[in-house]
Amino acid sequence: MDWIDEADQIDLASLREVEDQIAEANVASNLPGIAKTGAKIAGGAYGVSALGYQALKHSGLGPMIGDQARKVSTKVETFYNPGANKKKLMFEHLRKNEAIEIQKIIKLHPWRFADDNIDIKKASPEEAEAIIRNDMKKQGSQSLAEHRALLDEEKFIKKREARALKAGPKGSSIRREAFMKQGGKLVTLNRLLRHERLAQEMIDWTERGVYNEKRLKANGLSRPRVTNMKAAFGVGEIGGSMQDHPRIQKTWGRTLVPDSTVSISHILDKGGDKGVITKSVRRDHIYQMGEYVTAHADDLTDLKEVRKLATARFNSMIGDKASGATMYNRLHPHIGNDLVENWDGTVKREVDKFMKTFNYNKKTGIVSIQFSPQYKPHILVGGVNADINFRRSTGTIGRNIGTLGDPKSRVGVPSRKVYNNILVSDKYDVLMQNDPLQRQVHFNVVTDRDVKRVPRSIKFNLAMKEKKYGKAAKHGAKWFMKRAMRLALFRR
Repeated sequence: MDWIDEADQIDLASLREVEDQIAEANVASNLPGIAKTGAKIAGGAYGVSALGYQALKHSGLGPMIGDQARKVSTKVETFYNPGANKKKLMFEHLRKNEAIEIQKIIKLHPWRFADDNIDIKKASPEEAEAIIRNDMKKQGSQSLAEHRALLDEEKFIKKREARALKAGPKGSSIRREAFMKQGGKLVTLNRLLRHERLAQEMIDWTERGVYNEKRLKANGLSRPRVTNMKAAFGVGEIGGSMQDHPRIQKTWGRTLVPDSTVSISHILDKGGDKGVITKSVRRDHIYQMGEYVTAHADDLTDLKEVRKLATARFNSMIGDKASGATMYNRLHPHIGNDLVENWDGTVKREVDKFMKTFNYNKKTGIVSIQFSPQYKPHILVGGVNADINFRRSTGTIGRNIGTLGDPKSRVGVPSRKVYNNILVSDKYDVLMQNDPLQRQVHFNVVTDRDVKRVPRSIKFNLAMKEKKYGKAAKHGAKWFMKRAMRLALFRR
């Protein structure tokens, strides 16, 4: 396991001063009580003082829950369904997931044990679990969920290869190659496996301050970089700069301020992860309304015109795949179902949602919107926040938008080219949103913004405040040398 280089991090030793008091062996048996305690504390966490919050953050309860969370799947079924009781689902998941994963392996993967003449379906529950855990250990899997995901992938590959062989010499070479290619399902299965592994590393980092950099990168995340909210996302007025996204601070919890210490990992394009997240943002109806309004409004300060254009774009997205509509002209099924039940009410609700997030900065000409995309293709970072800045060109181009009644019509409002800056972020929570028991606040992001490390001056001041004079001297010397070099270059 690797630490972030000492010279490149804010001193986090104070985050780990409290030793874990309860051994891992006791966690599973005590989980129902731990879960109830965690829920009770977390439910009232924001009513306590900042000192009380810090005491919770540095208690041994977070790592205890982390130990159990590391054993279960990162995917909680039905978690993002409308009206889901997320807290209840999460605690039930912590209690029952290991048993569910064992049953999935028994039901779906008896082939795994056939070479050893073992009929896993006929074994007693205790024997079956022991056999599966032994196989898990041989394969190096760190959880039953990871092992099941590994078997899911292996089974699909074997089945695909068997189909290719069955095509044989009588089948066309094109057909055989088609069977052997990595189809969409295999990409999804591999993503599930990688994200189970990433969740284990995220839990280790946020609860104990350690991570395996090679394992992170191999499965789709960059190493964490310790910084603060101001450096990571920007501060100031909304729409002040295309690169800044100050709304994010408020979005991710009342305990965060510009100088709050956080860590950042970039989501890499491993297995297309970065691409599918960006696509999920662009195809969302809130994004489409924002882009359309920016391109076509004569006056972006006229909210009546903005609302009219947003409504027109929403209504134009009622197509479906069968009718040939592209993904950017189709609503998410949840929204489509709501339209069937209550057309006018759903249109009003979604346009109201857009108008609430719409912000136009007249000084900079930047339109800003923020939303959580309906599509959630990345298992590890399901409930992401998308913060978008739009700016349009000053001229117009020849393309005109067709009307809803006649999509091929060339009659419409002249369209301008629209530039954007997209920042997708997810605050990693082991147990629940704004988890007060979690020691390290961490964000996984997709962005072109340069996530900078904390300035040396802040490191120096923090070390002095904590009376760590050795670190303060080290940071102070480097800070002084940097300033001296800049002054020398300026005088030249």
